[in-house]
Amino acid sequence: IEVQALSRAFGGAGSCALGSVKANIGHLDAAAGIAGLIKTTLALEHELLPPSLNYQRGNPDIDFANSPFHVQAHATPWPRTPDHTRRAGISAFGFGGSNAHIILEEAPLTPPSPPSTRPTETLILSARTPQALEEATDRLAAHLRRTQPNLADTAYTLATGRRTFPHRRTVTGTTPDAIATALETRDPAHTTTSHTTRDTTPLIYLFSGQGSQHTRMAHDLYQHEPAFRSTVDECAELLTPHLGEDIRTIVFTDDPRLDQTQWAQPALFTIEYALAQLWKTWGITPTAMLGHSLGEWTAACLAGVFTLPDALRLVALRGRLMQAQTPGAMLNVMADRITIEAALPDTLSLAAHNGPRDCVVSGPHDAIHTFTTLAEENGWPTQPITTSHAFHSPLMEPMITEFTAAVATTNPQTPHTPFISNTTGTWITNQQATDPTYWGHHIRATVEYATSIQTATTQPHTTLLEIGPGQTLTSLARRILTQTNTHTHTHTHTSLPHKRDPRTPTETIQRTLANLWLTGTTTPHWPTYHNHQQRHRIPLPTYPFQHKHYWL
Repeated sequence: IEVQALSRAFGGAGSCALGSVKANIGHLDAAAGIAGLIKTTLALEHELLPPSLNYQRGNPDIDFANSPFHVQAHATPWPRTPDHTRRAGISAFGFGGSNAHIILEEAPLTPPSPPSTRPTETLILSARTPQALEEATDRLAAHLRRTQPNLADTAYTLATGRRTFPHRRTVTGTTPDAIATALETRDPAHTTTSHTTRDTTPLIYLFSGQGSQHTRMAHDLYQHEPAFRSTVDECAELLTPHLGEDIRTIVFTDDPRLDQTQWAQPALFTIEYALAQLWKTWGITPTAMLGHSLGEWTAACLAGVFTLPDALRLVALRGRLMQAQTPGAMLNVMADRITIEAALPDTLSLAAHNGPRDCVVSGPHDAIHTFTTLAEENGWPTQPITTSHAFHSPLMEPMITEFTAAVATTNPQTPHTPFISNTTGTWITNQQATDPTYWGHHIRATVEYATSIQTATTQPHTTLLEIGPGQTLTSLARRILTQTNTHTHTHTHTSLPHKRDPRTPTETIQRTLANLWLTGTTTPHWPTYHNHQQRHRIPLPTYPFQHKHYWL
């Protein structure tokens, strides 16, 4: 009866292996139980039954031949089998009768992670000291080369399974080998290193204006980021009745109409709004915002002044009315504002003040031609702006009444997130934000971008993040802050690459997200970014503690 019971419990003759950790490492006294637990756990993990060293034959009084047991004398594979669950019992018999027994069962087999939808992955590392960061970098590089792990799971594990320390490093690449090479060489084109002791700093969104658009802008993001794609699709569907066409067919192809105002403005608004929503899903929200001309409409919508359907309808109308006005020209002039305004004839306007020596003049073609000659005579460098109309000039005045009336049909609300007014260069008031005449005057008034940047960077360690195609606004901001000798420690980042930048939009926004963490601006919501429902934590090199000797 006893033999039959044992067979039912443990299997047929010789099917259950016996082993003793004491044979391998000696008598352990109080540590015998935990040593057996560690041994058995490792046996399950490595799918290997380890031997009891120096075993040659059993006690002759034990009838092993007629029992389910045998002593494990040699290392034997212990693989998983589809129809059998691996289990092991652990018994620690202590002196005095204090015994401990436990049964371990293998964990359920984790299904492999799906391939990442992103063509590149960004990995983050941090340590308490520079030396530990360097050692962690080398260990990770070696691990990537040796094991060729799933990159998305690697990035997820580093972001969610490690504590964050002041010394930080990020790296971006397409394959484990590419990232290993970048880490080994500390390639600045793919790796960035910083030291920060801050948790959060002010984050200001900069929304691009007309002129920054280009065909296929953000198309890579539309393909690889579902949150971005769904917002673009929503905007496109809302815009179609007002445009008579799907804005996606103009933005994501080589359609030359994108340079026309009536298409450029709703296209830019759509991309900027979708970028802001993408950042939001990753846990990134602005402290405040400012936009350059059209960009202020994106800021106002995100601040809750206008609903998305109203904002899209008004932006489409704004672009269509501007397109219908008398054509004109715009000229960038490198001279100070006082000098330019003193030289301007009545037919021209200062359309934008973009820096201490960076002004944009706007008006009729003949007046711009005459002023260009005057500028050359005075030694003011000029650059014509590629545009069909003279924005922020008297040529726009015929549309203001109709547009103001259209704004009045909505119900603007006071902003829940502060943003800076183009017309004043300081924080918009509740009265301005909800006044239709403000948005009509906004079309004609000078864009006070230089003053706006000064207002936005009054707090130390401010970060400016451009939301839109390219880097026009961040480049202007750096020039403003350098020329005025203020807040040179301000960080500037872009969401999308310049149209001539070989990096993809996906890589650019990934690196910017990591840099926001790197500089201590904010901590992204890494589980959402990595789509944690599809990712698994995987074994990676542990923290490289820096040992020190203390002699007494």
